[in-house]
Amino acid sequence: MWKKMLAAGTAVLALGVMGTVNNDTCWNGTTGVVEAAAGVYQGTPGGIPYSIGLGYMSGRVSEDVYSNKFGKVLMEAKTFEVNLSPEDAQKYPKLQNSLYELSRNNRDQLSNQVAEWRNDLEETYEMGRQNGMFGEGVPFSYDLSYGGLRTDNSIFSFFGEEYSYLGGAHPNTCFVAYVYDTQSGKQLKLKDVLQDTSQLAEIIVDEANRNFDYHEILPDRAELVPTIQKIIDEGKLTFGMDEDGLVVFFSNYEIGPYAIGTFQIHIPQSKYFSIFNPKYIFYGERPRG
Repeated sequence: MWKKMLAAGTAVLALGVMGTVNNDTCWNGTTGVVEAAAGVYQGTPGGIPYSIGLGYMSGRVSEDVYSNKFGKVLMEAKTFEVNLSPEDAQKYPKLQNSLYELSRNNRDQLSNQVAEWRNDLEETYEMGRQNGMFGEGVPFSYDLSYGGLRTDNSIFSFFGEEYSYLGGAHPNTCFVAYVYDTQSGKQLKLKDVLQDTSQLAEIIVDEANRNFDYHEILPDRAELVPTIQKIIDEGKLTFGMDEDGLVVFFSNYEIGPYAIGTFQIHIPQSKYFSIFNPKYIFYGERPRG
């Protein structure tokens, strides 16, 4: 995902990377015990009868690529970082360490990727400008934006939507997603949160086809199931968790041509209860706030 490259150029470019800045910082979530509701499922082994909502902060990190030759910014590139509130960082230090490591990797990857891109941006801009592609604004962009899914004392899950336009006919959108065990700070794999993945490809296609918007544009089931099964077998399925189940993400080109777009498909635990690991099933009330 980080290896998207422009067409190779040979010119020596006078580009500079402006300093990293943090912006758009905001606090999310709530901190406080939420007691089990009267309607909580009774007699089900394992699972989570109540939730402690975590306080966390999502911040933005940006690097702008400036061209001395054209006297303008050619790219605005942004990524995100996530950290627990100071109070919850003390309660869950292993999770905070994992989030710190992820945030650091995001910053480093952004810098490295911009360094790779900048050798081609000026040449691409020059050709595009001659063909009337670009106006007065910033011509190229990269943005990895954050979205929260579930943040409690058992699961801390969120996703990133990666938008990039580096020239060409259209931009691309890809997804990354993370599921952490709040207590251990371990990033969980599909086999950790599901105890049975044998029918998952079929389930994903079934749920996608129940969405009218998706049903009209999806490839045939006979083609789609093997495609998704291959993604699962290779360990490349992008997924997160919310209070209601599994959320599966598909990026541009992942399951079909660009024209069909991107997909977010929800696998409800209430419907497919037996495939979920009871340790991470949420039975109680959601955090208030």
